[in-house]
Amino acid sequence: MDNMAYLQQIASNSSKPNSGKKSSPFGFLDKIIPYLTLRNISIALGAIFILILFSVFSGTKKIVENRDRDNLVSSFYLAKYMNEELIDKYKDYMQSSDVRGITASLQAVLAELELNEKNLLNSEFGVPELESTYDESNLATTQKETVAKIAEQFENGRISARLDRFALREFPLLLAYLINYQTEAETRTTNQKVKANTVERVKNLENIKSQYENFKSSAI
Repeated sequence: MDNMAYLQQIASNSSKPNSGKKSSPFGFLDKIIPYLTLRNISIALGAIFILILFSVFSGTKKIVENRDRDNLVSSFYLAKYMNEELIDKYKDYMQSSDVRGITASLQAVLAELELNEKNLLNSEFGVPELESTYDESNLATTQKETVAKIAEQFENGRISARLDRFALREFPLLLAYLINYQTEAETRTTNQKVKANTVERVKNLENIKSQYENFKSSAI
């Protein structure tokens, strides 16, 4: 009899409407709303703003670093091709000993610049194998094509025995390109090591450029 009464009680309870709190389909909002105070909202918005600023700053910093790197890469390849395609091939055909002397000084400055750029790109921009990384790049190709056009004029100058004239005219133009790459890196970079190194390079390049530009000889 007791069992029968117990079963009837269960059936009676199950037929009654729920007396407890109904569950909301947006129950998660019920849990969040108590925390949506002005202070907490301000903190959340502040955190989002900081994240946005950090993202923008990181992106800008990367753009600046890439620009500095590309200037150094371009500078390296212009110096490399000037040495290989112009000076090495044509220095012995220059008639004036003074022009040969200036060109020898230029070759030394360019060799130092190449080494300097390699070291900076390795230590500051994580490019340990510069030539294997960039030999086929647009940066290298652009410099190679620029020098190739000058090399054609040098060849004409060699054939016509007027190579010194071409050297005095064309080397200052190429040096102006090099100085521009170095100046860009020096004036706009935030990397102090890059800035310090390029200052000396610019000074040396401008000195050689002025020697070519100020050279006077009735024999040429």
